[in-house]
Amino acid sequence: MNKKTYQIDFKYAEIDNAPSFNAAVHRVVDAVVADFKREMPEQLEPEFSAGYLNGVYSAAMIENGIISVLLEWGEYQPGAAHPGRSWRARIMTAGLAACSPYPISSAPVSIT
Repeated sequence: MNKKTYQIDFKYAEIDNAPSFNAAVHRVVDAVVADFKREMPEQLEPEFSAGYLNGVYSAAMIENGIISVLLEWGEYQPGAAHPGRSWRARIMTAGLAACSPYPISSAPVSIT
């Protein structure tokens, strides 16, 4: 029986009626997920724990309709002594004042 080699739990923001913002978020998240999957082994050594990629976001309205979203994520590679790399990416958009209250929703990627 093959043990799962990785798990992904990445939550990211999407804004209703803001396709360019959502596309910017996807450019970051999709690339991170694809790179992580590419680095995972097809099978685990019996003594290794499965790898993981976990991501979260925080959002804030700055002023004049500018919204800032900070994506933060970290990963663990099977066989590593400790969880490894972690990163941040900030995505900002303007001109959403007409959308008040700002309809930011969470769009999780959960792959096991």
